[in-house]
Amino acid sequence: MSDHLVAEGTLTLPYGVVRTLHYGGGEVRLYRNLITQTRQVGKRISRLGREGTLAATEATLLREIDHPNVADIYDVAEVAGSDPTLAIIEMTMPYYEQGSTFDAMERGVRFRTSVGRDLAIRALRGVAHLHDVHQVLHRDLKTPNLLLSGDGSLVKVGDLGEAVRMDDRREAPPLLSPGFWTPPETFTGYPHSVSSDLYSMGMSIGEILSGPIPYDSYDVETVASRLAAGRPAIMPRHAVFAPHVPDSLRRIVRKATRPTPDGRYQSAAEMITALNRARFVDWEWPTYADDSVEYLGTWNGQDLRVRGRRMRNGTWRYETERHYASGWREIAALRADGPTRDQAAELAFRQIDRVLVRV
Repeated sequence: MSDHLVAEGTLTLPYGVVRTLHYGGGEVRLYRNLITQTRQVGKRISRLGREGTLAATEATLLREIDHPNVADIYDVAEVAGSDPTLAIIEMTMPYYEQGSTFDAMERGVRFRTSVGRDLAIRALRGVAHLHDVHQVLHRDLKTPNLLLSGDGSLVKVGDLGEAVRMDDRREAPPLLSPGFWTPPETFTGYPHSVSSDLYSMGMSIGEILSGPIPYDSYDVETVASRLAAGRPAIMPRHAVFAPHVPDSLRRIVRKATRPTPDGRYQSAAEMITALNRARFVDWEWPTYADDSVEYLGTWNGQDLRVRGRRMRNGTWRYETERHYASGWREIAALRADGPTRDQAAELAFRQIDRVLVRV
């Protein structure tokens, strides 16, 4: 064998930086292989303050995690030329062109009910794999870390930079970084547990079903002070469901996000079972006009339509119709009036859940 084939040295790969995607908790770069033109993502983080994370101590385990609903980690390496006191490492992983569920919502995408439920189940399968197969807590679950693959129907749990191993009690030190999805026990002296991860998933699922929260209404200090007081990061007036989100799914989100860990789901599998059993009308997001709104959905193979209109006195009325071969017919028992568009819609959809779906 020739000497040059076995000589030690540094492997240089032909990757060029396309652009920087994100800063936040770490710089994320999009790379392109200059020979094959394939793309991948690199996230740079400091190991300072992350001494117990898998990225800092067990990078090999990150590469061994193999599940269709967990984003692959290609490699973890030290960044040459960086400040040695910062101990910068870079994790490389696939590039998902559609980005995350957060990115999709920022682009204006709104998920119909069944799609949101299915994305939640798939993400939870990835979380269950981390918890039950590898005894790993993610600690940073949120819509920006639920990555969309393929046509957008496959979701992968990404960014394991804060992931840690559980102890014998299935707990770990909390991640003291205030965020919208952070469980309230994090800043009040409690450890991070399986139900802490599921709290973050519950917050994410609520967002996927109801649309993004008004992030610009908060600053870091506000979020941190609410968490330090043992309260959810999101104020009650912003933690509301879109009117068409069914009662069956609302109950699941509410249980996952209860203030105390003991009151929540205790495993991802339990939460998946609840989502699989949920009965609901599969609603699309509404279309709006100046004085009207229309929702379309399906229930037991039949098309439904809910139409709201502003009355002459300024109030709103919603009527529910079912589609037959001869056309649309109103379901007389399902009519709701309210002072505002959203209040009347809330009454209408709760009626549908009680009378039609019976949940």
